[in-house]
Amino acid sequence: MEFWQKDTNTATLKFYGYIGNWYQGADDFEKTIRAIEAKYANLHIKLHCYGGSVIEGNAMYHALSQTKLHVTIDIEGVSASMSMLFMLPAKKIRCARNGLGMIHAPSSGVSGQSKDFYQMGKLLKLMEKNFSREIKNRSKGKISDELLAEWMDGSDYWLSAEDMLGYGLIDEIIDPIDTSNVVIGKPDAGTDMKSVFEKFTALTKFPIQLKTNRSMDNQTIIAALNLTSVTAESSETALLDVLKGIQAENIALKANAITASKSLAETLIAAKEKELNTTLKAEEKASYITVAETAGIEVLKSVLASVKPTPIIASMIFPETKPNLEGGTGAAPAAEARKDWDLDKWSKQDPEGLESLSNSELPEQKALFAKLYSDKFPNAKS
Repeated sequence: MEFWQKDTNTATLKFYGYIGNWYQGADDFEKTIRAIEAKYANLHIKLHCYGGSVIEGNAMYHALSQTKLHVTIDIEGVSASMSMLFMLPAKKIRCARNGLGMIHAPSSGVSGQSKDFYQMGKLLKLMEKNFSREIKNRSKGKISDELLAEWMDGSDYWLSAEDMLGYGLIDEIIDPIDTSNVVIGKPDAGTDMKSVFEKFTALTKFPIQLKTNRSMDNQTIIAALNLTSVTAESSETALLDVLKGIQAENIALKANAITASKSLAETLIAAKEKELNTTLKAEEKASYITVAETAGIEVLKSVLASVKPTPIIASMIFPETKPNLEGGTGAAPAAEARKDWDLDKWSKQDPEGLESLSNSELPEQKALFAKLYSDKFPNAKS
């Protein structure tokens, strides 16, 4: 990674782009940090990052949290997605007045069987939990659990520099940074439009305002939710009370649905135990219930359908049901009775079982067939 000496005790590192590119992954970042530690006491990171790999970003977060360097990060453009988490261990975080941050839940894609979807869902939930914990720790109580849950609902939540300062995610707002390093000349001087735009953005002194507070449009909300107990002339307080009531009902419905899903899951699990004639471990049952609550009952049915009984060696050698001597069907002689059978009796009573023994790769069955054969033909050579 590109870095240079800012002063006697400080190095400057430029991190623009995405986390996880071949030249901006965790390995390269960690090596760069160690190289800077060998010569300097302070590190100044110029950040403009759209996010990227969560796994690589986690390792980079760890490298920042473990370094002895006094790290200052300046958000010169955008710090979005995984970049918002990666920067949090810095001793000081500053943002250009026209800079932006963005927080959302991690996302991924997966293909395969139901267990693959379940494991990916579990991984994403673990990542969400990690994001929320670190963001809340940095905010020092300024961000509530309710707001964190809202930020993890699948939408992108953009934050201005003022928003991030208010939430405790940055420590200071600074003047915009000139990132283009070009002198704007006349159009015929060869200055490209991208550089002109970047220069204009960098030199903009007025803050870019994000409209985060706006009066509610009662009529739009009433029409969208088909509300009948309030009108467009109702106060915002009255409308909020109705919306809070709807939210409470939805929470109750969701809780009831989870309870019903758990109850049905327990019934399906009990039926599977009866089918397998076994008792599943507590952690297995808990895992199946989680599948039902997160992926649905139909997915759980598919998962349980794939669970098969574990074959027992004795039952493979001595099957429970075989044709009896009279040619009908019924219980075959028990394993205890078969221990004295010779090759002839096997051939007469259970030829299919004898064939299975002769073709088996299991040590117990191979040894049994070898003994039957050697007893029948003691002079035979192998």
